[in-house]
Amino acid sequence: MEYPTIQIENKKYNISFDYGTIRQLADDWNLTKPTQVAKRINDVMNKAVPKKGKTASELTFKDIDVLQDTFYAAITSVNNEVHFTAVELMKIVLVDKDVLIDITKHYIDSLPKAKPDVDPNVRRVQKKK
Repeated sequence: MEYPTIQIENKKYNISFDYGTIRQLADDWNLTKPTQVAKRINDVMNKAVPKKGKTASELTFKDIDVLQDTFYAAITSVNNEVHFTAVELMKIVLVDKDVLIDITKHYIDSLPKAKPDVDPNVRRVQKKK
């Protein structure tokens, strides 16, 4: 399977926010449902990357831990070998905004998208005119 890649310290790594990543995070965080994992990640992402017109909230250490766990799981779930720890990854991410932007973009791209012919409020297919 082809995965998107990110570059960290002159080396390319695959990254994936797929079932394996979500499952790993559920185990790490003692959660039982994928929706619980997604909510935890989304709550922090919404603070870190606010919607247009909003201001970013200051992240707590607990929020940064969620990002650290998420980013590390997304990389380690699809790479046989990485040359950094989760803590070292966060040091890189917090210093190198390009890495943070790249990982965040891949996360957003991985989220399910509503089809254009589906009203997101009712989640049913609308008849084409």
